[in-house]
Amino acid sequence: MSPIETPAARVSVLRGVGAGFALLRRRPLTAVVLAVLFGYAPSLVTLAAIHHFMGAGGGLGRSIGGAMRRFAVTEALALAVSGFGYLLQGAMAIVAEDEASSERTSLGEVLARLTGRAPTLYGLGVIISAAVAAGSLALIVPGVLVQLAWNVAAPVAALEGRGVLASLDRSAKLTRGHRWALFGLLVAFGLTAGTADGVARLAAGGSFFRVSATDPPLLTYFAAPAVGGLGAAILAAVVAAGYLGLATVTGGVAAGRVAATFD
Repeated sequence: MSPIETPAARVSVLRGVGAGFALLRRRPLTAVVLAVLFGYAPSLVTLAAIHHFMGAGGGLGRSIGGAMRRFAVTEALALAVSGFGYLLQGAMAIVAEDEASSERTSLGEVLARLTGRAPTLYGLGVIISAAVAAGSLALIVPGVLVQLAWNVAAPVAALEGRGVLASLDRSAKLTRGHRWALFGLLVAFGLTAGTADGVARLAAGGSFFRVSATDPPLLTYFAAPAVGGLGAAILAAVVAAGYLGLATVTGGVAAGRVAATFD
């Protein structure tokens, strides 16, 4: 493929969001399967476990100490599951790159390519989630800065074949100068996802704001994880498109293949 001229070094967040949704429209079945595998299923396990530990069957008691233990267990579960979101982002990045280069890679081929990068992507998810949580506990700002700097680490690992530390470093360089725009995007996504989750909870007979031991099975085992999986798939597609745009404007291994994503 002949080289493509690098465009001006600025990425439009709105165009990136549009490119992410366009990717979902072009590959709906692939997106659904990936969302179920790496979004819905992990969310289902996490919510079911939280529901269990909040109830009497959790075996952790209802004292202050029990509440702290329940919190520790659920946070540990959330951290363990966090790596699956980065597997989803890596998979969507593979799909996005192939779409941009007019290749129709099958779902099986996407999963085969993902397998080789799975340990790195999962490790990235755990490390970034732990760093964001630690930064947020110390002060909200450090956690936000970590999230913004490492926002495209999963696509970097999936498409450029870098290791964990190299992917984090590459992501920090790619996002430099674009973090205010990314901040606005993440805030908007967070508010939208939170509202959608709350509405789904109300519609299924639960509380708008919190998980409860009395949540109905429809909410715990279907509605809430389904909304979580959908949100994860949308975020993964937008992150993939954002990476392709950033890689294009800054040059690098992906630039020649992916510039068409923002045409």
